[in-house]
This record gives sequence, C-alpha cells and structure tokens, in this order.
Amino acid sequence: MKTKDITKFLKKNQTPLLIALGVLAVAVVVWLVFRRSRGISADQQHLAEQNTGEHVTVSINWRDLAIRLRKAFSGPGSSSTDEAEVYAVLGALRNQADWEYMKRYWTEYCNSLPWWQRLNDNLMNTTNYKSLVSALKYELDSGELQQCRDILLSKGITPDF
Repeated sequence: MKTKDITKFLKKNQTPLLIALGVLAVAVVVWLVFRRSRGISADQQHLAEQNTGEHVTVSINWRDLAIRLRKAFSGPGSSSTDEAEVYAVLGALRNQADWEYMKRYWTEYCNSLPWWQRLNDNLMNTTNYKSLVSALKYELDSGELQQCRDILLSKGITPDF
C-alpha cells in the first residue's frame, strides 16, 4: 500500500477505528483497576478465624503491613533487611488469627503485584515471597528469627518458624 492509500483508508474508517481504540483503552483501564483492587477474599479471613477460634483484628490495615514488610525485606537502598520494621509489623499483630491471616494476606499481596515487581523481587532478592514464613527465614538470621518469635509469643501467638 502506498501512503496515499493508507491516508484514504484512515479517513474513510476514522469513526470505527476511534471506537475500537476507545473500547480497547476502557478494557485496559478496567483490567488494571480490577487487578489493583483484588484483595484477599473473606473466605481467607474466615479460614484463619475457624482454624484458630479467634477473630481477626478488624482495625489492622493489612495492605499497609504487607507493603511495610516488602520494603523491609528490600532494605534501605535494597542492600539489607530492615529488621526493626519487620519487628514493628509483627508487633502490630494481636492474636493467632492475625498471624494466620497475615500469612494468607502476604501471599495474596505478592501475587497481586505487577509482573515486573515480582520478577525484580525474584531476581534481586531471590526470596520466596509466596510464603511469609519462607521470606522471614531467608531474610533473617537465627537471632533475628528468635526476636520475631519472642514478639509473637508475647502476643500469645505461636510462631511456625
């Protein structure tokens, strides 16, 4: 096709092409909003409560805790783990149901990250972010893990690491 033919085609089909482009743009926006808003299901909270016989603390901002943990694992300048922040996040938990829910929420949060962030986490940190317990074991040494256990035990939470 020549440039003249292409120009003629575009002028002739301008409206259908703009409509198709608009529909595609709306579909991408809807997909992005759905992906970002997707959170952990109420079933996961119910399972955590059912397994422990306790209620998950409603006032906790679970997304904020997950974001803080991810940043703590990346560390300042991505060179080390921010142990104080890990301790602070674990200190925000109130009972065994919170711990069970945090582990489930962590997995869902990591799965909801854009692909490039998950790839970066896997390549740069080589941490298993699919499991909070695995991430803690990878990021922290034995003394730091003991500090985490002590924090959880002081809240009546039995750690499983």
